[in-house]
Amino acid sequence: MSPGLGTVYWITGWPGAGKTTLAAALAADLRDTGGSPILLDGDELRRVLGRGEGFYEPSARLETAFIYSRLCSTLARQGLDVVISTVSLFPEIWAFNRQQFPRYLEVFIDVDEAARKDRGARPFYDLGHDRTIPYRRPSEPHVTLRNDGSETPAELVKRIRHHDKGPCRYGDSIRSLALG
Repeated sequence: MSPGLGTVYWITGWPGAGKTTLAAALAADLRDTGGSPILLDGDELRRVLGRGEGFYEPSARLETAFIYSRLCSTLARQGLDVVISTVSLFPEIWAFNRQQFPRYLEVFIDVDEAARKDRGARPFYDLGHDRTIPYRRPSEPHVTLRNDGSETPAELVKRIRHHDKGPCRYGDSIRSLALG
């Protein structure tokens, strides 16, 4: 637990990018250095919220991302650091988060389609009938990690922690740390 407001570590990327693995490694590292972070996983939260049938519609995904953000806000206002792994690839949610969280670090995990397929990631963009989910890459994440398997989760966490010398605030200039 941090004095005052907690930091929200928003780990985002395509399905199969390694978000859950990296978020768990980051939470473990924060614990190892004396923190008590809350770890939230988008897949688990969807089950808790009963988001099943029809969830792949873009409007339902965006609504769910806002629910995740409000949950993170509730926890961070209590002084808890929150690490969340979620696809949530919508500009509206990034803008909302930047306005809402005084202590916010947005981490985009970049991975190519071949690596996603090698990891067994299921297609996420094809809704059938020529409809797709309009996912976009974040335009200005605080940290971009290339997760091509050449670095361990612990090494990627070190890169996040190196950047997190002081949590990024919404008024700060946005710096991107392109890795890989």
